[in-house]
Amino acid sequence: MFVIWLALASLTWACDDPADSTQLTAAVKDAEGTFSGLDIVAFKEATDRIQTLLPCMVDPIPSNVAAEVHRFLGIRAVGDRDEAQAEQMFAAARMIEPEYEFPAGLIPEGNPVREAYSRLSLDQPLWQFVPPPADGGYFQFDGQVEGMRSRAWHALVQRFDGTGRVVDTRYLAPTDPLPEYAVLVESPDLDSLHGDLPKPMPTALVLAIVASGLTTGALYGAAGLTEARFKNPNTPDDQLDPLARRANTLVIASGVGSAATVGLGVGLIAVRW
Repeated sequence: MFVIWLALASLTWACDDPADSTQLTAAVKDAEGTFSGLDIVAFKEATDRIQTLLPCMVDPIPSNVAAEVHRFLGIRAVGDRDEAQAEQMFAAARMIEPEYEFPAGLIPEGNPVREAYSRLSLDQPLWQFVPPPADGGYFQFDGQVEGMRSRAWHALVQRFDGTGRVVDTRYLAPTDPLPEYAVLVESPDLDSLHGDLPKPMPTALVLAIVASGLTTGALYGAAGLTEARFKNPNTPDDQLDPLARRANTLVIASGVGSAATVGLGVGLIAVRW
């Protein structure tokens, strides 16, 4: 048996002190209070504080807090005249809490923030499968354990190790790579395949079949987990539609992966015999 290590491009983040979700929530409340009080300088300091805390998180970020982070960083982006980034941040917030509306006392009618908030459609999330880490850990996207990441809007990403410990937290734009991590893929011991085989086993094709099969299984498993969350009576109503869409996407993706695995298997038979 051997291991294939997949390294994704990494980003460098500075972290002075460990932080937890209580501190992050307090920073979000500061952002809300300073914006409501029209203290723009203090609001910028509060949103800077949010971004400083994120890479230092030592515990999971709840989905409602993730939505607030997206919203207030989006408001900051509107103020900085970065409309495209604001729309992507707001779309991420709407994906988490689709029924949320800004209070009129915070964002009055006609404010550019309200216009930017609903501008980007959620119909094309551009889901990307994320392979699980080699250490038995998992990823959490916007406070939800998932095996998929949208490449259409921002994401608050946390990686956990096999013990459930937070090892990395990033606030990523759609084009930002995931943090560097290793993906473990076990393949058959090719040295044991010998004897009277009419042709040598094509290593690259075998590895492709193994990788495709593992990916398909992971997608199907992620679909099952998402469906279980959808059926859980404790799941908030405003999360049901996003969960249903995500489950359908995962099922379709696993079907495509299954077809690809079968096709590769047929190719292996044709090459070997």
